[in-house]
Formats: sequence, structure tokens, C-alpha cells
Amino acid sequence: MLKAIINGVGTVRFSIDAMGDTFEAQRVGAKWDVVKKNVERLLAKRDPERIKVALYPTITRKTLPCVLDLCRWAEYNKIDAVHLHYYDPIGGGIEERPTLAEQKLLFKSLQEQEREREREREREKESV
Repeated sequence: MLKAIINGVGTVRFSIDAMGDTFEAQRVGAKWDVVKKNVERLLAKRDPERIKVALYPTITRKTLPCVLDLCRWAEYNKIDAVHLHYYDPIGGGIEERPTLAEQKLLFKSLQEQEREREREREREKESV
């Protein structure tokens, strides 16, 4: 399967909502270490000009505390995009959408993370 993917052209999107124990609680039966290894293997073998890799996490009140770490992991592994979206409650569902206040706090945290990345890039430029 990996060979078919890396020989193609397009974007592979992974629905990864969190990491570690939280991931395993959200994706019953899935093992974070296995998923992580498989994503990293794809990233190592792909041609980034032909195959893009993206994450598509669903943000719930349970996964909200993991979003920044997930974004850092994605950046560290050179994942091309992270498309965050909030959970939309469905009838009988047990998940909860983050409150507006929680969403605003996440947005501010993501902005601060981006500003810190910009400062790091500037420091790297100055040291060259």
C-alpha cells in the first residue's frame, strides 16, 4: 500500500485528533505508536513535490488540550498542513464541541506559537 501511495500524486490526509493516550481513547483500538510510525515512514519515503501530507484533527473538549502539541509534532515532522476543525455535535453523540471561550484561547495560543516560530526564523537569519 505504501508503494502505491508514494508512487502517486496528491494529498494524503490523516484524521489524527490527538497523540498518545488521548489518541487511543478517541480512536478505540488504534495504537498511537503504530500510527505515528506509519505516518513518519510515509513522510520519509515520499517525494514532497508529488505527495503532500496533511492532518485533519477534529477538535473536541477532550482533544483540545492536545492541539498545540499535535501542531508542534506536525511541524517537527514537516507535515504540509494541519486543517483544524471543531466537532459538530450529532444526536446521541458523547463528544462536546469546545466552548467559544475555549476556541478563542486556542486561537490565541496558535497565534503565539506562530509568532514564536517567526522569532526563531529571524534569529536563524541573523546568525548566518
